[in-house]
Amino acid sequence: MRVFARAFCVIAVLSSPAALAQETEGQSSTAIGIWEELVATAPKGLLRFEAAKPLGDQGVEIKGLSIAVDRTSGEEGRLAIDRLAIEEIEPLAQAEGPPERLKLKIESLVLTPANSGINPDLFAALEASQISVNVTLDYLYLPDGGLMALQDLTVDLPFLASMSLSLDAAGVNLGRLLIEGEPALDKVVLRRASLTVQDRTLLARLLRFEAKEDEVTFEAAQDEALREIAEELNWLEIRRGGRLWSLAEAVGGMILDSVEPKGPLIVNLKPVSAVALGSMEDAGGAEAMARILNLSASYAGSRAEFASTQSETPGRPDLTLSSDKTVYREGEPVVVNYGGLPGNQRDWVTVVPLGTPADNWGEWTYTDGKASGSFRVDDLLPGAYEARIYLDWPRGGFDVVRRWYFSVEP
Repeated sequence: MRVFARAFCVIAVLSSPAALAQETEGQSSTAIGIWEELVATAPKGLLRFEAAKPLGDQGVEIKGLSIAVDRTSGEEGRLAIDRLAIEEIEPLAQAEGPPERLKLKIESLVLTPANSGINPDLFAALEASQISVNVTLDYLYLPDGGLMALQDLTVDLPFLASMSLSLDAAGVNLGRLLIEGEPALDKVVLRRASLTVQDRTLLARLLRFEAKEDEVTFEAAQDEALREIAEELNWLEIRRGGRLWSLAEAVGGMILDSVEPKGPLIVNLKPVSAVALGSMEDAGGAEAMARILNLSASYAGSRAEFASTQSETPGRPDLTLSSDKTVYREGEPVVVNYGGLPGNQRDWVTVVPLGTPADNWGEWTYTDGKASGSFRVDDLLPGAYEARIYLDWPRGGFDVVRRWYFSVEP
């Protein structure tokens, strides 16, 4: 995030109605007029530009913009932007807070070690003395209801890579989010999100740099990157075949394809019902979060293969738990099948909403000493669920020895 910190703090000021104007007598009610007033009242030397013109009443285009982010380092401490187009901003004037409607484009924002604070090693890794960035931002924000529709946030690094994000959410306090960051996400309710990442030469450049630094081959640097992903999967206890495992395979595939990238990686979050992000801490682990958020990933190129060092079921690799489907319609009976149990009279199976603490239960049944069998649950409401196996109550306590995830859709 530090990459764009200096740039976007200034851009945020330039695109903020609170900073641009307050609706008082004698001030302009057009974007170009507000820009002219801002330039006139800005500290000497802060802003330079070649030309500015209106884009209707609600927009302004500025060419050849230069912003001083470090007043002590002269020309090296200035951000250069070839073109900044605020295509629409509403309202034009308000007392405080971010705009409710904003469409802007930034073309050729030039970052260097001096004006961005980025570690020079990154520029060395990219074999570049500067990085050019293009940004598109398009959102609608309704502060009274905390509703936000991010139509598009695209950050494009020409010849290197690009990233695009869109989402719909409620419970958003955009002003608090800009100031506090992650803590302000607790009350946000996510409806959907989509992230698209397109590698061009970025991964290859980074891998070549790592290979040179470590005095190894390019292939060895690839292997090391894949090993680090595998270690992270196992540290997080992500199981083979899960959603996060699939995402990791796609990311690893991009590393394998880095010399000849095969296409974008697309990650979608489409929860069956809206999800409060603050509840994620109680979800029961990273993979449970991915299930709740209904995460899916697609990539057209290679898929990496990782070896798991974690037992699929610690201490009981023979245990099985499944259902005949992973997505049910409301009203459909859910049949959970289990097998490989040790045969205790009080082994038991339960179905609970995903994220339920381990010492809580929903519909449940003892297995009555059977090593395998099935358990039917009716009338589940729409949402994300998990089936669980517990062994030998009460001796086994609330130690979940096997989980299975599924969802019910309206």
